[in-house]
Amino acid sequence: ILQALYERDMLQEGKRGLGFAVGEEPLPSLMARFGCGILATDLDIRDDRATVWAETAQLASTLEGLNSRAICPHDVFKKRVNFRPIDMNKIPNDVTDYDFTWSSCSFEHCGSIGLGKRFLRKQMKCLKPGGIAVHTTEFNLSSTEETIDSGTTVLFRRQDIEAMIRDLQADGHTVETLQL
Repeated sequence: ILQALYERDMLQEGKRGLGFAVGEEPLPSLMARFGCGILATDLDIRDDRATVWAETAQLASTLEGLNSRAICPHDVFKKRVNFRPIDMNKIPNDVTDYDFTWSSCSFEHCGSIGLGKRFLRKQMKCLKPGGIAVHTTEFNLSSTEETIDSGTTVLFRRQDIEAMIRDLQADGHTVETLQL
C-alpha cells in the first residue's frame, strides 16, 4: 500500500487519505508523518460484528490507539489524523474529496463477495478526480470455482477480481494491472 502510494506521489504534505477498517495498523501514523491528512475508519465498537475484531486487537476505536508505536510525533499526529466509525457496507455520502483511499485485507470482511464488490465501487466516490485507491485482500489460490462466498471472511477468486475490474472500468475508472 505504501509503495503504491509513494510511487504515485501521494505520501506528501497536503494530500488527504481515507483508510477503511484500519484496525491497529501503523499506516495512518506513518502517512501523517509524511504530511498527509488522514481519516482513519473502522467498524463502530458498539456494532455486534466488532466484538471479534476488538477481542483480537484488530479494531480501531480511538484516535490515540492509531499512533501506539509513536511513528508520528504526538502533536503532529493529533493535527493530521482523525478517526470516525464507518461501516464499509454503509459509507456516508459526506466522506468525499480524498486524494487516496486504502484498505489492508478488509473488504473480504464485508459479508459476501457481492458486498465486497459493492464496497470497492462505492468507495471510489470518496476520491477526488485523479485520486488513487489501493486495496489488498485475501485471495483463493486453491480453486477457480469453489470458494467461501459469504460469512465473516470470504475468499475472492481470480474471476471475482477480474469482474470487479470490469465493473470499475465500466464506471469510468482506470485500473492498473492486477498484481497476484
